[in-house]
Amino acid sequence: MKVVANMKHRTCRICGFITHPLVDDELGVTYDVCNNCYFIYKQEMYHPTLKVEKERYLKHHNSDDNMQYVTYMESFIKEAIEPLSIKGKILDFGSGPVPILKRLLQDRKYDVHDFDPFFNNDLSYQNHSYELIILTEVLEHIVNPLHTLKSLFTYLEQDGKLLIQTQLHNMDEQKFLKWWYRRDISHVGFYHTKTMKFLAEMFNLKIIRNNLIDQVTFMKVG
Repeated sequence: MKVVANMKHRTCRICGFITHPLVDDELGVTYDVCNNCYFIYKQEMYHPTLKVEKERYLKHHNSDDNMQYVTYMESFIKEAIEPLSIKGKILDFGSGPVPILKRLLQDRKYDVHDFDPFFNNDLSYQNHSYELIILTEVLEHIVNPLHTLKSLFTYLEQDGKLLIQTQLHNMDEQKFLKWWYRRDISHVGFYHTKTMKFLAEMFNLKIIRNNLIDQVTFMKVG
């Protein structure tokens, strides 16, 4: 039986404005598109179950044996983390089955904690505050991003940094419907540069870097 998408008026998970539906015939899903902050959200009926989501993550080859991934993460550290001159604690939130980023940062003498709801559900990270919190390919999986971000900001020090890596959909809807990034079944939220600006205003943050592709760094200013 074909699932009928919810075409009623729905509101944006980020800014609360009314959205319009965008039907993806190729993947058989429908998104809610916000004309205010440009956030695109896959409607809930198309989200994977937790079991399917975890199975998807286990298919990622993000391990020490994958030298291509290790090299990629080393470039990420050099490009996005080292310029921040972090001296205090770092939280790798959503570290995955194998916390490669944590290990690489510890090799560089950083003080790193990690958390992952599937693979390291240790809430002791909440006992600390952090100079830097990193979400690497995490935000696009989160069902309630405002709730998660609001919670994380309570652990971020004044002038601390939040580094988000997620592919930005700085494109029109027709290009989005051909975009490779939407194909991952575990991706439910898609962010635009304007979405990031809205988040900065909402949480009293300052965007100190945006490469307009996949990396945005915020600083907590109030």
